[in-house]
Amino acid sequence: LRYDLGDIIHCSGHFGRTPRIAFERRSGASYNLTGEKLNEAQVQRAVSTVGNELRMTPTFFSAVPCFEPRPRWELWVEFSKEHSTEELMQWRTRLDAIMREQLSDYKLYRGGALGPIALRVLRPGAYGTWRNARGAHAQSKVVNLETRPEAFEGLVVERWIVDPEERR
Repeated sequence: LRYDLGDIIHCSGHFGRTPRIAFERRSGASYNLTGEKLNEAQVQRAVSTVGNELRMTPTFFSAVPCFEPRPRWELWVEFSKEHSTEELMQWRTRLDAIMREQLSDYKLYRGGALGPIALRVLRPGAYGTWRNARGAHAQSKVVNLETRPEAFEGLVVERWIVDPEERR
């Protein structure tokens, strides 16, 4: 019996004759703003790495494409507690650096057509409140790479953290 769930899995070996599989990402959970070919698993890895390094692990996050003032990714992010602007700026800077280290296409385009990642910081608990208010319309799985900027319509952003160069 086989099912086409649209998931991409990785076989890391066998236990006897049974394959050991791990979920990689959902098929189609990728997007290409300027040539960087970003996928959901890459975003999850980068966010997990910076969260562990800086001890600031988000309770919710989703990367969303933004086209103005120039193409860039915006990470909608919520933490369990509030953080200072300086802490958030350090987190954003480190996330951008990790993505450049781990993703060769991101690094290639990040120096030219692709702007630095920005954060849309939500107040603690805001995502859950917004999602509950949507009721039956809310998707059951959190999407960590959302290709439709309008998907989070009505979700209130507390602060935007952008690269200082992008403010000019």
